[in-house]
Amino acid sequence: MSETPIYGVPHTGGVNDPFGPLRVIFASQRGTLVELGIGPIVTAGLILQVLSGSKMINVDFTKSEDKALFTGASKVLSVFMTMFEAIAFLIGGAYSVGGVAPSVQSQFLIITQLVFAGIVIILLDEMLQKKWGFGSGISLFIAAGVAQTIFWNSVGPISPVSDGKYLGSILAFLQSILAPGFTFSSFASWQGALYRDGLPDMLGFITTIIVFAAVIYLNGLRVQVPVSYARYRGYRGKFPIKLFYVSNIPVIFAAALFGNIFFIGQLLFQRYNASCNR
Repeated sequence: MSETPIYGVPHTGGVNDPFGPLRVIFASQRGTLVELGIGPIVTAGLILQVLSGSKMINVDFTKSEDKALFTGASKVLSVFMTMFEAIAFLIGGAYSVGGVAPSVQSQFLIITQLVFAGIVIILLDEMLQKKWGFGSGISLFIAAGVAQTIFWNSVGPISPVSDGKYLGSILAFLQSILAPGFTFSSFASWQGALYRDGLPDMLGFITTIIVFAAVIYLNGLRVQVPVSYARYRGYRGKFPIKLFYVSNIPVIFAAALFGNIFFIGQLLFQRYNASCNR
């Protein structure tokens, strides 16, 4: 669905995307069926967790009935949040061209497509939670989006620019060093091969590999904490704990919270800015 454009929406290439930095976390793609990504699911879960933590709703997670009811409520709220965000995107002018909003028929089709895609993502998340995968569905969706982006930016065979250079950084690098005018002893030649303005390049690819290696190494580090037992006098041992005990769920929740605040602010600005100027 991340490669299927929304029917009735004009081409979004080159259009400013205010939610660009958050799309990696939300596993969404601009102008496609996964425009909303996992945002509705995370927002619905965040709302229910806040309501449960503040005791506005009483949920006993030790009881299977309450747990099942909470899960069902989360899915229903996710569908409503998908509808709300799809309507808010239209009201905020996300799909307007030159200030002209799509027709009523196009708006209905856009909302229907986004809601359908949101329901599919919810069902996939439920399937993964039923042990048809490993880890959580949200984490796998994010990982799949990141892997897709890295793969396409590395070996993308298309040429988005007029000079014929490939989109993929690896292909563009090979194309540069095999070009007739390339000189191995020239700094300018290497600079042109390793760096490209506005397009994926080898410097970004190498940096990504270094960051991945550093994160994997640091995540595998263990600190040996010495322990002793009072019951067994003189016995000493070591207990290993992870150096970084972190998770992506707090990052996702924080991004969802600030993303929704920014989203509502953009919605109000797009809706009422023109009237304020008048």
